[in-house]
Amino acid sequence: MIIETLNKSQFVGNETIRESFTYEAAGALYDWFSDWSEEVGEPIEFDPVGFRCEWSEYSFDELMTDYGHLLEDGQEPEELPEILENHTTIIKVPGVQSWLVAAF
Repeated sequence: MIIETLNKSQFVGNETIRESFTYEAAGALYDWFSDWSEEVGEPIEFDPVGFRCEWSEYSFDELMTDYGHLLEDGQEPEELPEILENHTTIIKVPGVQSWLVAAF
Protein backbone atom coordinates (compact mmCIF):
# COMPACT_ATOMS: atom_id res chain seq x y z
CA MET A 1 0.00 0.00 0.00
CA ILE A 2 1.23 3.48 -0.89
CA ILE A 3 -0.03 6.44 1.09
CA GLU A 4 0.32 9.98 -0.16
CA THR A 5 -0.46 13.00 1.99
CA LEU A 6 -2.25 15.79 0.15
CA ASN A 7 -2.45 19.40 1.18
CA LYS A 8 -5.59 21.44 0.55
CA SER A 9 -4.30 22.85 -2.73
CA GLN A 10 -3.56 19.38 -4.11
CA PHE A 11 -6.97 18.09 -3.00
CA VAL A 12 -8.87 21.00 -4.52
CA GLY A 13 -6.73 20.85 -7.67
CA ASN A 14 -7.44 17.19 -8.38
CA GLU A 15 -9.17 16.88 -11.76
CA THR A 16 -12.04 14.70 -10.51
CA ILE A 17 -12.63 16.97 -7.53
CA ARG A 18 -12.54 20.09 -9.76
CA GLU A 19 -15.09 18.55 -12.12
CA SER A 20 -17.42 17.58 -9.27
CA PHE A 21 -17.42 20.53 -6.86
CA THR A 22 -16.93 24.26 -6.83
CA TYR A 23 -13.62 25.50 -5.46
CA GLU A 24 -15.30 26.57 -2.21
CA ALA A 25 -17.08 23.24 -1.77
CA ALA A 26 -13.92 21.26 -2.48
CA GLY A 27 -12.11 23.28 0.18
CA ALA A 28 -14.92 22.68 2.68
CA LEU A 29 -14.83 18.96 1.92
CA TYR A 30 -11.06 18.87 2.45
CA ASP A 31 -11.48 20.65 5.79
CA TRP A 32 -14.21 18.20 6.85
CA PHE A 33 -12.11 15.14 5.96
CA SER A 34 -9.06 16.66 7.63
CA ASP A 35 -11.01 17.32 10.85
CA TRP A 36 -12.57 13.85 10.73
CA SER A 37 -9.15 12.24 10.25
CA GLU A 38 -7.83 14.04 13.32
CA GLU A 39 -10.93 13.10 15.31
CA VAL A 40 -10.69 9.38 14.57
CA GLY A 41 -6.90 9.34 14.65
CA GLU A 42 -6.56 7.66 11.27
CA PRO A 43 -5.71 8.86 7.77
CA ILE A 44 -8.46 9.13 5.17
CA GLU A 45 -7.89 7.35 1.88
CA PHE A 46 -7.96 9.82 -1.01
CA ASP A 47 -10.65 8.46 -3.31
CA PRO A 48 -11.91 11.31 -5.49
CA VAL A 49 -14.34 9.06 -7.40
CA GLY A 50 -15.73 7.78 -4.12
CA PHE A 51 -16.02 11.34 -2.80
CA ARG A 52 -17.91 12.33 -5.95
CA CYS A 53 -20.31 9.41 -5.47
CA GLU A 54 -20.77 9.99 -1.72
CA TRP A 55 -21.13 13.79 -1.70
CA SER A 56 -23.24 16.23 -3.72
CA GLU A 57 -23.18 20.01 -3.75
CA TYR A 58 -26.53 21.80 -3.67
CA SER A 59 -27.79 25.34 -3.92
CA PHE A 60 -30.72 26.13 -1.62
CA ASP A 61 -33.19 25.72 -4.49
CA GLU A 62 -31.70 22.32 -5.33
CA LEU A 63 -31.96 21.29 -1.67
CA MET A 64 -35.64 22.21 -1.72
CA THR A 65 -36.23 20.29 -4.94
CA ASP A 66 -34.52 17.10 -3.74
CA TYR A 67 -35.26 17.18 -0.01
CA GLY A 68 -38.17 19.57 0.53
CA HIS A 69 -40.41 16.55 1.17
CA LEU A 70 -38.67 16.20 4.56
CA LEU A 71 -40.31 19.41 5.77
CA GLU A 72 -43.33 18.82 7.95
CA ASP A 73 -46.35 21.10 8.27
CA GLY A 74 -45.38 24.36 9.91
CA GLN A 75 -41.64 24.04 9.23
CA GLU A 76 -40.00 26.84 7.30
CA PRO A 77 -37.85 26.15 4.20
CA GLU A 78 -34.87 27.75 5.97
CA GLU A 79 -35.00 24.86 8.46
CA LEU A 80 -34.24 22.27 5.78
CA PRO A 81 -30.45 22.13 6.26
CA GLU A 82 -30.95 21.51 9.98
CA ILE A 83 -33.60 18.86 9.27
CA LEU A 84 -31.22 17.13 6.84
CA GLU A 85 -28.67 16.83 9.67
CA ASN A 86 -31.05 14.31 11.26
CA HIS A 87 -30.60 12.05 8.21
CA THR A 88 -27.03 12.54 7.01
CA THR A 89 -23.94 14.70 7.17
CA ILE A 90 -24.39 18.17 5.70
CA ILE A 91 -21.70 20.83 5.37
CA LYS A 92 -22.47 24.51 4.83
CA VAL A 93 -19.95 25.79 2.29
CA PRO A 94 -18.42 28.98 3.69
CA GLY A 95 -18.77 32.16 1.68
CA VAL A 96 -21.41 30.90 -0.75
CA GLN A 97 -25.02 29.73 -0.63
CA SER A 98 -24.37 26.03 -1.10
CA TRP A 99 -24.25 22.87 0.95
CA LEU A 100 -22.51 19.53 0.66
CA VAL A 101 -24.77 16.57 1.46
CA ALA A 102 -23.59 13.02 2.02
CA ALA A 103 -25.64 10.37 0.25
CA PHE A 104 -28.16 8.55 2.39
